[in-house]
Amino acid sequence: MEQHEKVFCVVNPSGGHGRAGRKWPAIETRLKARFPSLDHEMAESASHSTEVTRKALHDGHTLIVSIGGDGTANDVVNGFFDGGSVINPDAVFGLLSLGTGSDLRKSFGVPKSIDGALKVLEQGVDKRCDVGLVTCRCDDGEGTRYFINIADLGLGGDLVVRVNQSSKALGGFVSFLRALVVSLLGWRGKIVRLEIDGVDYGERKVDAVFVANGAFCGGGMWIAPGSSMHDGKAAVIIANHIHTLEALVMIPKLYRGTVSTHRKSEVLDARTLVATSDETVLLDVDGDQFGRLPARFEILPGAIRVRVAR
Repeated sequence: MEQHEKVFCVVNPSGGHGRAGRKWPAIETRLKARFPSLDHEMAESASHSTEVTRKALHDGHTLIVSIGGDGTANDVVNGFFDGGSVINPDAVFGLLSLGTGSDLRKSFGVPKSIDGALKVLEQGVDKRCDVGLVTCRCDDGEGTRYFINIADLGLGGDLVVRVNQSSKALGGFVSFLRALVVSLLGWRGKIVRLEIDGVDYGERKVDAVFVANGAFCGGGMWIAPGSSMHDGKAAVIIANHIHTLEALVMIPKLYRGTVSTHRKSEVLDARTLVATSDETVLLDVDGDQFGRLPARFEILPGAIRVRVAR
Protein backbone atom coordinates (compact mmCIF):
# COMPACT_ATOMS: atom_id res chain seq x y z
CA MET A 1 0.00 0.00 0.00
CA GLU A 2 1.42 3.35 -1.07
CA GLN A 3 0.06 6.88 -0.83
CA HIS A 4 0.70 7.59 -4.52
CA GLU A 5 -1.65 4.81 -5.59
CA LYS A 6 -4.17 5.83 -8.18
CA VAL A 7 -7.40 4.87 -6.45
CA PHE A 8 -10.84 4.41 -7.99
CA CYS A 9 -13.99 3.61 -5.98
CA VAL A 10 -17.00 1.89 -7.50
CA VAL A 11 -19.91 2.93 -5.29
CA ASN A 12 -23.26 1.16 -5.29
CA PRO A 13 -25.48 3.87 -3.75
CA SER A 14 -28.31 1.40 -3.07
CA GLY A 15 -26.06 -1.08 -1.23
CA GLY A 16 -27.23 -1.95 2.28
CA HIS A 17 -30.63 -0.28 1.71
CA GLY A 18 -28.93 2.96 0.67
CA ARG A 19 -26.32 2.92 3.43
CA ALA A 20 -23.45 2.98 0.94
CA GLY A 21 -24.83 6.09 -0.74
CA ARG A 22 -25.48 7.86 2.55
CA LYS A 23 -22.05 7.09 3.97
CA TRP A 24 -20.11 7.82 0.77
CA PRO A 25 -19.40 11.57 1.38
CA ALA A 26 -17.71 10.81 4.72
CA ILE A 27 -15.86 7.83 3.23
CA GLU A 28 -14.66 9.94 0.31
CA THR A 29 -13.33 12.64 2.65
CA ARG A 30 -11.39 10.06 4.69
CA LEU A 31 -9.93 8.33 1.63
CA LYS A 32 -8.94 11.57 -0.12
CA ALA A 33 -6.88 12.54 2.91
CA ARG A 34 -4.84 9.38 2.33
CA PHE A 35 -5.13 9.06 -1.45
CA PRO A 36 -5.29 12.54 -3.03
CA SER A 37 -5.78 11.12 -6.54
CA LEU A 38 -8.99 9.34 -5.53
CA ASP A 39 -11.69 9.13 -8.19
CA HIS A 40 -15.06 7.39 -8.15
CA GLU A 41 -18.28 6.65 -9.98
CA MET A 42 -21.76 5.79 -8.78
CA ALA A 43 -22.81 2.46 -10.25
CA GLU A 44 -26.19 2.50 -11.97
CA SER A 45 -26.41 -1.28 -12.40
CA ALA A 46 -24.41 -4.49 -12.05
CA SER A 47 -23.11 -4.28 -15.61
CA HIS A 48 -22.22 -0.61 -15.09
CA SER A 49 -20.05 -1.55 -12.08
CA THR A 50 -18.14 -3.96 -14.30
CA GLU A 51 -17.82 -1.45 -17.14
CA VAL A 52 -16.49 1.39 -14.98
CA THR A 53 -14.01 -0.98 -13.32
CA ARG A 54 -12.62 -1.99 -16.71
CA LYS A 55 -12.38 1.63 -17.80
CA ALA A 56 -10.64 2.64 -14.57
CA LEU A 57 -8.06 -0.12 -15.00
CA HIS A 58 -7.46 0.73 -18.65
CA ASP A 59 -7.03 4.36 -17.53
CA GLY A 60 -4.22 3.34 -15.19
CA HIS A 61 -5.88 3.16 -11.76
CA THR A 62 -4.00 0.74 -9.52
CA LEU A 63 -6.41 0.22 -6.60
CA ILE A 64 -10.08 -0.44 -7.30
CA VAL A 65 -12.34 -0.34 -4.24
CA SER A 66 -15.79 -1.91 -4.21
CA ILE A 67 -18.18 -0.02 -1.94
CA GLY A 68 -21.47 -1.87 -1.56
CA GLY A 69 -22.47 -5.47 -1.04
CA ASP A 70 -21.05 -8.80 -2.11
CA GLY A 71 -22.88 -8.51 -5.42
CA THR A 72 -21.07 -5.25 -6.16
CA ALA A 73 -17.77 -6.90 -5.25
CA ASN A 74 -18.47 -9.65 -7.77
CA ASP A 75 -19.30 -7.08 -10.45
CA VAL A 76 -16.04 -5.26 -9.75
CA VAL A 77 -13.99 -8.47 -9.82
CA ASN A 78 -15.49 -9.26 -13.22
CA GLY A 79 -14.27 -5.85 -14.35
CA PHE A 80 -10.67 -6.87 -13.63
CA PHE A 81 -10.94 -9.13 -16.70
CA ASP A 82 -11.40 -8.21 -20.34
CA GLY A 83 -11.53 -10.71 -23.18
CA GLY A 84 -10.62 -13.56 -20.85
CA SER A 85 -7.45 -11.91 -19.50
CA VAL A 86 -6.59 -9.80 -16.46
CA ILE A 87 -6.30 -6.16 -17.51
CA ASN A 88 -3.48 -5.30 -15.09
CA PRO A 89 -1.98 -8.18 -13.07
CA ASP A 90 -0.50 -5.69 -10.60
CA ALA A 91 -3.76 -3.83 -9.88
CA VAL A 92 -5.33 -4.37 -6.46
CA PHE A 93 -8.91 -5.09 -5.43
CA GLY A 94 -10.09 -3.46 -2.20
CA LEU A 95 -13.33 -3.93 -0.29
CA LEU A 96 -15.54 -1.78 1.88
CA SER A 97 -18.56 -3.97 2.55
CA LEU A 98 -21.86 -2.19 3.19
CA GLY A 99 -24.31 -4.75 1.83
CA THR A 100 -26.76 -7.21 3.34
CA GLY A 101 -24.75 -10.42 3.45
CA SER A 102 -21.18 -9.10 3.81
CA ASP A 103 -19.67 -12.59 3.60
CA LEU A 104 -16.61 -11.87 1.47
CA ARG A 105 -15.05 -9.40 3.92
CA LYS A 106 -14.64 -12.18 6.51
CA SER A 107 -12.26 -14.15 4.30
CA PHE A 108 -10.23 -10.96 3.74
CA GLY A 109 -10.14 -10.13 7.44
CA VAL A 110 -11.90 -6.83 6.75
CA PRO A 111 -13.85 -5.55 9.80
CA LYS A 112 -17.57 -4.85 9.62
CA SER A 113 -17.15 -1.26 10.81
CA ILE A 114 -16.45 1.44 8.25
CA ASP A 115 -13.52 2.73 10.29
CA GLY A 116 -11.98 -0.73 10.48
CA ALA A 117 -12.45 -1.35 6.76
CA LEU A 118 -10.88 1.99 5.90
CA LYS A 119 -7.85 1.11 8.02
CA VAL A 120 -7.39 -2.05 5.94
CA LEU A 121 -7.54 0.00 2.74
CA GLU A 122 -4.97 2.42 4.17
CA GLN A 123 -2.66 0.02 6.00
CA GLY A 124 -3.43 -3.51 4.75
CA VAL A 125 -1.21 -5.81 2.73
CA ASP A 126 -1.69 -7.02 -0.83
CA LYS A 127 -1.83 -10.74 -1.55
CA ARG A 128 -2.39 -12.80 -4.66
CA CYS A 129 -5.89 -14.26 -4.62
CA ASP A 130 -7.44 -17.10 -6.60
CA VAL A 131 -10.51 -16.36 -8.68
CA GLY A 132 -13.11 -18.82 -9.90
CA LEU A 133 -14.61 -18.95 -13.38
CA VAL A 134 -17.90 -20.62 -14.21
CA THR A 135 -19.01 -21.42 -17.76
CA CYS A 136 -22.63 -22.47 -17.97
CA ARG A 137 -25.88 -22.41 -19.89
CA CYS A 138 -27.77 -19.12 -19.89
CA ASP A 139 -31.01 -18.04 -21.55
CA ASP A 140 -29.14 -16.66 -24.56
CA GLY A 141 -26.61 -19.50 -24.90
CA GLU A 142 -23.33 -20.13 -23.08
CA GLY A 143 -22.28 -17.60 -20.48
CA THR A 144 -19.25 -17.01 -18.26
CA ARG A 145 -18.86 -15.35 -14.89
CA TYR A 146 -15.93 -14.89 -12.54
CA PHE A 147 -16.40 -15.36 -8.80
CA ILE A 148 -14.12 -14.59 -5.90
CA ASN A 149 -16.05 -16.09 -3.00
CA ILE A 150 -18.36 -19.09 -3.53
CA ALA A 151 -20.36 -20.55 -6.40
CA ASP A 152 -22.78 -23.41 -5.93
CA LEU A 153 -25.48 -25.39 -7.67
CA GLY A 154 -28.82 -26.74 -6.53
CA LEU A 155 -30.58 -25.35 -3.47
CA GLY A 156 -28.42 -22.23 -3.41
CA GLY A 157 -29.60 -21.18 -6.86
CA ASP A 158 -33.22 -21.32 -5.70
CA LEU A 159 -32.30 -19.64 -2.41
CA VAL A 160 -30.69 -16.53 -3.89
CA VAL A 161 -33.62 -16.03 -6.27
CA ARG A 162 -35.92 -16.00 -3.25
CA VAL A 163 -33.65 -13.68 -1.23
CA ASN A 164 -33.09 -11.19 -4.04
CA GLN A 165 -36.82 -11.00 -4.80
CA SER A 166 -37.72 -10.23 -1.19
CA SER A 167 -37.01 -7.45 1.26
CA LYS A 168 -33.64 -7.54 3.02
CA ALA A 169 -34.69 -4.95 5.60
CA LEU A 170 -34.12 -7.38 8.48
CA GLY A 171 -30.47 -7.91 7.49
CA GLY A 172 -28.48 -10.68 5.90
CA PHE A 173 -28.80 -13.35 8.57
CA VAL A 174 -32.59 -13.19 8.88
CA SER A 175 -33.16 -12.71 5.14
CA PHE A 176 -31.10 -15.75 4.15
CA LEU A 177 -32.32 -17.93 7.02
CA ARG A 178 -35.97 -17.25 6.24
CA ALA A 179 -35.43 -17.94 2.53
CA LEU A 180 -33.50 -21.12 3.34
CA VAL A 181 -36.31 -22.55 5.46
CA VAL A 182 -38.95 -21.75 2.82
CA SER A 183 -36.78 -23.20 0.04
CA LEU A 184 -36.11 -26.41 1.99
CA LEU A 185 -39.82 -27.01 2.55
CA GLY A 186 -40.36 -27.34 -1.19
CA TRP A 187 -37.01 -28.90 -2.12
CA ARG A 188 -36.75 -32.43 -3.52
CA GLY A 189 -33.08 -32.70 -4.54
CA LYS A 190 -31.55 -32.84 -8.01
CA ILE A 191 -29.90 -35.66 -9.95
CA VAL A 192 -26.50 -34.43 -11.17
CA ARG A 193 -23.39 -35.99 -12.70
CA LEU A 194 -20.04 -34.75 -11.40
CA GLU A 195 -16.51 -34.79 -12.76
CA ILE A 196 -13.87 -33.40 -10.41
CA ASP A 197 -10.33 -32.74 -11.64
CA GLY A 198 -11.03 -35.09 -14.53
CA VAL A 199 -12.26 -37.94 -12.32
CA ASP A 200 -15.81 -39.22 -12.88
CA TYR A 201 -17.74 -39.08 -9.60
CA GLY A 202 -20.86 -40.51 -11.19
CA GLU A 203 -24.47 -39.57 -10.80
CA ARG A 204 -26.06 -38.77 -7.45
CA LYS A 205 -28.99 -36.93 -5.91
CA VAL A 206 -27.76 -33.75 -4.23
CA ASP A 207 -29.13 -30.81 -2.35
CA ALA A 208 -26.16 -28.62 -3.23
CA VAL A 209 -22.58 -28.66 -4.45
CA PHE A 210 -20.35 -25.76 -3.37
CA VAL A 211 -17.18 -24.57 -5.08
CA ALA A 212 -15.71 -22.51 -2.26
CA ASN A 213 -12.82 -20.12 -2.73
CA GLY A 214 -13.86 -18.18 0.37
CA ALA A 215 -15.32 -19.56 3.58
CA PHE A 216 -18.69 -17.84 4.08
CA CYS A 217 -21.86 -17.30 2.08
CA GLY A 218 -25.59 -16.79 2.58
CA GLY A 219 -25.39 -14.10 5.24
CA GLY A 220 -23.04 -15.92 7.59
CA MET A 221 -23.19 -19.60 6.64
CA TRP A 222 -19.72 -21.00 7.35
CA ILE A 223 -19.59 -23.41 4.45
CA ALA A 224 -15.86 -24.00 4.08
CA PRO A 225 -13.86 -23.52 7.30
CA GLY A 226 -10.16 -23.75 6.63
CA SER A 227 -10.48 -22.87 2.95
CA SER A 228 -7.72 -20.78 1.43
CA MET A 229 -8.08 -18.15 -1.27
CA HIS A 230 -4.39 -18.41 -2.09
CA ASP A 231 -3.66 -22.09 -2.75
CA GLY A 232 -4.87 -22.49 -6.34
CA LYS A 233 -7.72 -24.80 -5.32
CA ALA A 234 -11.33 -24.64 -4.14
CA ALA A 235 -12.99 -26.59 -1.37
CA VAL A 236 -15.69 -28.65 -3.07
CA ILE A 237 -18.50 -29.59 -0.68
CA ILE A 238 -21.04 -32.12 -1.96
CA ALA A 239 -24.23 -32.12 0.11
CA ASN A 240 -25.95 -35.34 -0.89
CA HIS A 241 -29.72 -35.33 -0.57
CA ILE A 242 -31.33 -35.77 2.85
CA HIS A 243 -34.97 -35.62 3.93
CA THR A 244 -36.50 -32.22 4.61
CA LEU A 245 -36.86 -32.67 8.37
CA GLU A 246 -33.22 -33.74 8.71
CA ALA A 247 -32.15 -30.76 6.58
CA LEU A 248 -34.07 -28.34 8.80
CA VAL A 249 -32.48 -29.81 11.93
CA MET A 250 -29.08 -29.49 10.27
CA ILE A 251 -29.34 -25.71 9.65
CA PRO A 252 -27.28 -24.75 12.75
CA LYS A 253 -24.36 -26.72 11.31
CA LEU A 254 -24.31 -24.30 8.36
CA TYR A 255 -23.51 -21.44 10.72
CA ARG A 256 -21.14 -23.32 13.03
CA GLY A 257 -18.88 -24.51 10.22
CA THR A 258 -19.63 -28.19 10.83
CA VAL A 259 -21.79 -29.05 7.82
CA SER A 260 -18.90 -31.07 6.37
CA THR A 261 -19.11 -33.46 9.32
CA HIS A 262 -22.56 -34.69 8.30
CA ARG A 263 -22.67 -38.31 7.15
CA LYS A 264 -24.07 -37.30 3.71
CA SER A 265 -21.45 -34.61 3.02
CA GLU A 266 -18.27 -35.07 0.98
CA VAL A 267 -15.40 -32.56 1.02
CA LEU A 268 -12.34 -32.39 -1.20
CA ASP A 269 -9.98 -29.85 -2.76
CA ALA A 270 -10.13 -29.40 -6.52
CA ARG A 271 -9.16 -27.14 -9.40
CA THR A 272 -12.05 -28.01 -11.72
CA LEU A 273 -15.58 -29.33 -11.44
CA VAL A 274 -17.94 -30.20 -14.29
CA ALA A 275 -21.62 -30.77 -13.47
CA THR A 276 -24.43 -31.86 -15.79
CA SER A 277 -28.05 -32.82 -15.28
CA ASP A 278 -31.19 -33.68 -17.20
CA GLU A 279 -33.07 -31.45 -14.75
CA THR A 280 -33.09 -27.67 -14.44
CA VAL A 281 -30.46 -26.90 -11.81
CA LEU A 282 -29.80 -23.24 -11.05
CA LEU A 283 -26.46 -21.72 -10.03
CA ASP A 284 -25.59 -19.23 -7.32
CA VAL A 285 -22.48 -17.19 -8.16
CA ASP A 286 -21.28 -14.93 -5.33
CA GLY A 287 -24.83 -14.45 -4.08
CA ASP A 288 -26.58 -13.86 -7.40
CA GLN A 289 -28.43 -16.34 -9.56
CA PHE A 290 -26.48 -16.85 -12.79
CA GLY A 291 -27.19 -19.57 -15.34
CA ARG A 292 -27.85 -23.28 -14.88
CA LEU A 293 -26.34 -26.66 -15.61
CA PRO A 294 -24.42 -27.89 -17.52
CA ALA A 295 -21.56 -25.93 -15.99
CA ARG A 296 -17.81 -26.01 -15.60
CA PHE A 297 -16.14 -24.40 -12.59
CA GLU A 298 -12.41 -23.75 -12.53
CA ILE A 299 -9.98 -21.95 -10.24
CA LEU A 300 -7.55 -19.40 -11.68
CA PRO A 301 -4.57 -19.39 -9.26
CA GLY A 302 -3.41 -15.98 -8.02
CA ALA A 303 -5.42 -14.21 -10.71
CA ILE A 304 -5.71 -10.85 -8.95
CA ARG A 305 -4.21 -9.02 -5.99
CA VAL A 306 -6.42 -8.14 -3.03
CA ARG A 307 -5.93 -5.88 -0.05
CA VAL A 308 -6.39 -7.83 3.17
CA ALA A 309 -5.89 -7.18 6.86
CA ARG A 310 -2.37 -7.50 8.23
